Amino acid sequence: MIGLVGTLGISTSHAALRVYPDAITLDSAAARQSIVVQHITADGLTLDVTASAKIELSADAAAYDTKTFSFSPAKDGALTATISAAGETITLPVTVKNAAAARPVSFRLDVEPVFMRAGCNSGSCHGSARGQDGFRLSLFGYDPAGDYFRITREYIGRRVDLAVPEQSLMLEKATGVVTHTGGEALKKDSAYYNTLRDWITAGAPDDPDGTPHATGIRVLPEKIMLRAASPAPQHRTVVLADYSDGSVRDITSLALYLTNNEGVLAAGKDGSVTARASGGAWIFARFDKFTAGSEVIVLPERQDLKWPENVQAANYIDEAVFDRLRQLQIPPSPHADDAAFLRRARLDLTALPPTEEELHAFLEDGTKDKRAKLIDKLLASEEFTDVWTMKWAEVLQVRANNQNNVESGRPRKAAFRYHQWLRAQIADNRPFNELVADLLRGEGSNLNNPPANYYTTAFGQPRKPMERAEDTAQLWLGTRIQCAQCHNHPFDRWTMDDYYGFTAFFSGVSTKRGAMPTEVFVFSNNEKTTAEHPVDGRQVLPKFLGGDAPALEGKDARQFLAAWLTSPDNKRFSRNLANRAWAQFFGRGIIEPVDDGRISNPPSNEALLAGLAQRLVASKFDVRALVRDICNSTTYQLSSSTAPGNESDDRYFSHALVRRLQAEVLA
Repeated sequence: MIGLVGTLGISTSHAALRVYPDAITLDSAAARQSIVVQHITADGLTLDVTASAKIELSADAAAYDTKTFSFSPAKDGALTATISAAGETITLPVTVKNAAAARPVSFRLDVEPVFMRAGCNSGSCHGSARGQDGFRLSLFGYDPAGDYFRITREYIGRRVDLAVPEQSLMLEKATGVVTHTGGEALKKDSAYYNTLRDWITAGAPDDPDGTPHATGIRVLPEKIMLRAASPAPQHRTVVLADYSDGSVRDITSLALYLTNNEGVLAAGKDGSVTARASGGAWIFARFDKFTAGSEVIVLPERQDLKWPENVQAANYIDEAVFDRLRQLQIPPSPHADDAAFLRRARLDLTALPPTEEELHAFLEDGTKDKRAKLIDKLLASEEFTDVWTMKWAEVLQVRANNQNNVESGRPRKAAFRYHQWLRAQIADNRPFNELVADLLRGEGSNLNNPPANYYTTAFGQPRKPMERAEDTAQLWLGTRIQCAQCHNHPFDRWTMDDYYGFTAFFSGVSTKRGAMPTEVFVFSNNEKTTAEHPVDGRQVLPKFLGGDAPALEGKDARQFLAAWLTSPDNKRFSRNLANRAWAQFFGRGIIEPVDDGRISNPPSNEALLAGLAQRLVASKFDVRALVRDICNSTTYQLSSSTAPGNESDDRYFSHALVRRLQAEVLA
């Protein structure tokens, strides 16, 4: 294992030369740590100069391999590596301890990562629900105990041969010696093969209690900026895994890599990136149950953007949007004319087109702030309340059935009360986090306390805890956790423990019939506060997604959930609401789809999303204030006609996107 000292990520030094990681500790004979040496040019480009860098070591406690760009231990001690490149010099502290200590091969730390790297436990191979050719592994290794049993105990002596490890069926199939549907998965002389063979040679042992487990991974450098050119520029990355015992391991050669924009960026199997075209993209590394990424900006080869003089930033929104457009050399379209703006604002804010009289009056108005005044007028209108109520009623599935005994929609009276309550909250401009908290805490009669309808469905039937957990995460956090019901999420951080810990918040929600046929009472059984884990049957206590487990002390778990989820400190909540509001006016979110904010689906403009979320929190979740900012921005008021150079842009808001009118607007 490798332990790192000091701050990781972007160096705090002002030098134009940086090294990742910026400090190294090698703590066993097998420890290795690769590095990336990066030169930052005057115009902000990041150049990978690792291959040409000159490395000088102050002592012989460690060795540096110029072929693999990695350090290995020689003897206990400390040294300084002086790195020189591009006329700059930087130092890297290296500490070596336990240089003679050999760490035994671990099933969870070494063998399982090989299965993942080779694709053995992917969904298209042995990781599928039914396995492949009679052999099944858990998808991406979510159940290592089960994997160990199936390899060593399911058919004794079949898959591993302790007497002659090289003749183990697992190795012979993986190397193609024996017919294998998946072909050759491993080379016989590879480090991956050696890991499996050494584990079998050691007796194929299971890991002892207390074996460290991964707690997260990081991709370094955190940001890369290249310029499209020929030949295509490349940049290496280093991936580090943090473990529960405080150690850190270089798992660059064990991680899987992908990119979210293959047209802009190609991701190599070694974690390197290759620029294909100008634009923004991310490279992601997948290891164990974790996914982490690094942002890569590819600038166009030509830097001749002429910014229109009449297109200037009106607020923080434009500053974030225009910074990214300038960076990518994408010109904005001109302002929409008054008639187009009036039509757009009217339809977006009130779902009604302007009248002929209103159009003439607006065109003849010569005041400079007429657009801002129009926005204020529309935001204060009853029609805006109707539009925003319609938006959230659709998301919350506030619909009534035609007859009270039909299994679709809610009873008409309950749906009417629910809609009436929602409209009153929006009309009063109630802080949106308080509105959401009321829904999460909903209890009592679905007729007398409309938020209780959040926990009912057709004819007042209760939602299952798993369904409500999934809906709540997707609706209010922009997070899809459905995959983690059966296995760890393959492209996000969520595990089965996370899924059932979140589900446990809703385990105690119960219902009973009221005096009226359409009335249902929602209440909490505070003694039922766990969810059963399907892998091992244990009872999982409530735990916030990505957070801690609250001490319930016999109280309604939803009270704690509501306070945590709607807190100003919960960035996922504020970012999700801001993103949904943005999508309402631009036809697509900064994160798209708006309810899929996974790690491997990052925002197209992080600064923009962060700014909107901060504004929402600062205004105490005043939705009208956020909408006002959006509509007053130059970005919102740009024409839908494209300009030379932004025709293909559908991610960075250089022009208004042509949108279909909603059915309700047409009606």
